Amino acid sequence: MSLVELAHGSTHITCRCKAQLCYICGAVWDPIIGCPNYCNGDEEIERIRQQEEARVAILETEKLAREEAEKIASVERLAAEKHTQNSQRLKDLRTQQIEERDRFCAFERKMKWIMWTRHGQAKARILDKYDELHTKTKERHVRITNQLEDRQVCAEMELRDSLSWIEKSSAVRLRHMEAYCEGMGRSMNGHPTRTVTERDLRELGQQYNIRDNLERLHQCKINVMRDKQAKQVSLAVPRAKCLI
Repeated sequence: MSLVELAHGSTHITCRCKAQLCYICGAVWDPIIGCPNYCNGDEEIERIRQQEEARVAILETEKLAREEAEKIASVERLAAEKHTQNSQRLKDLRTQQIEERDRFCAFERKMKWIMWTRHGQAKARILDKYDELHTKTKERHVRITNQLEDRQVCAEMELRDSLSWIEKSSAVRLRHMEAYCEGMGRSMNGHPTRTVTERDLRELGQQYNIRDNLERLHQCKINVMRDKQAKQVSLAVPRAKCLI
């Protein structure tokens, strides 16, 4: 199904489906007599044409009215703009605006200079404080290191004294054990004959090992103390650095 429209000409129209009908009344068109209802097609067409011309004239009138209104509005706008440009009050407001802008720019420059000066002074104070704290921290590091080194030296001296005493004690004991083992099978001052057992010989060998390992054991103890001192220094120095 589709719509058809007659703009001009005869009222005899042909649809897309090849059906022929009268545009006025919709009756089936007869090839011989035309419209079976005898519609006055010319008058109806003329009426439709007049209605269309009236509608076009109304649209044209409305278009001209709009164009005229736009012209008037444009003229009024130009006149208002010209009046505004020539207005003394507007000029005064523009002058005040420029003065306010200049005053604000001057105030902004002044505040920037003040803030920059304050920032420089604060930065200088912070740097001075930092240098003071850095100096104190370095002095504290030196003091802590010296204390730990003095403590290490004292501990090593005590270890050396202890080593000397242990060496003497071990040498005395070793001489007694050697003398006892060398007198195997002999009697002294009328005492019964000595019997040296395997246990005595094993203890003598152990005493030799103790004597030979004394220096290495002493050095190991010193190394352990020095490692402990290095750890103490590494733990003490970062704590002091946190004060900066």
